[in-house]
Amino acid sequence: MKVQKHNKMSEAAFQFLKDRYKTNEVSTDHGKLGWWQLWDKRKPRLYEPECEENKKTLNDTLQLLLVIGLYMGIVLVFARYVRFLTQNLSYQVPYMETPYVGRILNLCRNIYIARASGELALEEEMYAKLCFVYRSPQTMIKMTRYKVE
Repeated sequence: MKVQKHNKMSEAAFQFLKDRYKTNEVSTDHGKLGWWQLWDKRKPRLYEPECEENKKTLNDTLQLLLVIGLYMGIVLVFARYVRFLTQNLSYQVPYMETPYVGRILNLCRNIYIARASGELALEEEMYAKLCFVYRSPQTMIKMTRYKVE
């Protein structure tokens, strides 16, 4: 890497500049705020540079509305998810929560055996009985009771 020597022209351009490091009593998260000031030594200074904190913040009411809106969005998404999970559950309960499905299972097996043996009239009769059981809640309750000995 080639090191450049100082140019006398560039040093002459900066010889009239005066610099100093100035700190202010404004404290930030990282300590006190400081900056460098440069000015021309030949001319009087017309103004003193000022440093102010950025005070462009949302007011409290708007912040409260944003928090409430975010909270409502999260609650609505959660409610929609729960509703999706339990949407058709009331229609499934009579079929999912039957105590003893042995009789219905035997009826389904008999339908399969009748089809395999070629007795289509018997298969049609048992299929109609199965449809009647599933359409009638009272018949479903009677058929799915535990066996009484």
